[in-house]
Amino acid sequence: MKKIREKRKKEIRSLIISLKLFFVFLCILLMSGCIRSCMNDNEHIQFYKPCIYIMNADGSDLKILIKDKWVYNIQFIPNTTKILYTWNSYLYIINYNNNEINIINDTLQVGSTRVSANGEKILFYRGNNGYGDLYICNIDGTNVQQLTNSPQTIENYQSFSYDAEKIVYVAKTEDKTKNYTICTLNINKNEVDTLITSVNCMLTHPIFSPDGEKIYYIHEYNTYYHFSRLYGINKDGTNIQEFDDDYVSWNSPLYITTNGDKILYKSDSLHIVNSDHTGNLALVKCNGYSLSSDGTEIAYSKYSISYSSIYKINSDGSENKLLFFNLAHSYPVFSPSEDKIVFTGYYQINETKINYLTN
Repeated sequence: MKKIREKRKKEIRSLIISLKLFFVFLCILLMSGCIRSCMNDNEHIQFYKPCIYIMNADGSDLKILIKDKWVYNIQFIPNTTKILYTWNSYLYIINYNNNEINIINDTLQVGSTRVSANGEKILFYRGNNGYGDLYICNIDGTNVQQLTNSPQTIENYQSFSYDAEKIVYVAKTEDKTKNYTICTLNINKNEVDTLITSVNCMLTHPIFSPDGEKIYYIHEYNTYYHFSRLYGINKDGTNIQEFDDDYVSWNSPLYITTNGDKILYKSDSLHIVNSDHTGNLALVKCNGYSLSSDGTEIAYSKYSISYSSIYKINSDGSENKLLFFNLAHSYPVFSPSEDKIVFTGYYQINETKINYLTN
């Protein structure tokens, strides 16, 4: 009897091992079938990669300028058919007529950039061990000059005056408190003027009025919720004036019309206000945005989990028009001539497919 029981135990163990091996084999078959099926159906899976789009300001003639790169700081260069952008911290220029790309000075690694209104200069930020200074160079990358040299200070949110003779920027220092200071600098004379200082509450996005007499900026008044307001100040630091809106997005840029009569900013929605503080008009909810040179039109992006699109609206709130649907990203930019819009987005690498699974 004992031998019979031992024999049955061996048979049961063998059966269990056989069943396990059969189960493993079955799983392998199923997995290989799924893999083959996925390989066969891969053409039905949509995949997307980043790119830069350009189109006419009415949404026609859409083209991809650059594929497979995340680029930043996209700006048209005035009086040319060229666009400046940053990729991997280096400056590049692309001619949108022939797609010719040139790197600007392969030794310059930069942060945020600004092109002067005459298209001749580039103002940029360079970081150094958590701090940073401002530099300027010619549009071709030559004649690099360091404008600021302040140890343990971050100097950013920079922009040109319209005549390109001055810049305005925010200098941030941090010891026991965070101090934010709006400064102007005369490029030719290397003279710095301090306009206003704030302790612990951020100052951001200062811009000159076209005539250079005023500076507009965003001043945070609640550090916990980042509540901020729009302000104006004379170029010599006098006559600070507060605009009515109680909430202005501290990390969204300001735009001003070329005649200085209107300012575009972001609050709970996009707003345009007269520079004399009258006529504040709420427009649309959006993400990125820019103002046409004459101030009559606004291009903006709007996205959610399910879509991402580019629109254009008149600055009086009329004629809100969809220009590009679904594959846009953010911050559409008008050309100085107002006939082109450039923006970052995605393109589909297998465009004829029908599923909506993305990578």
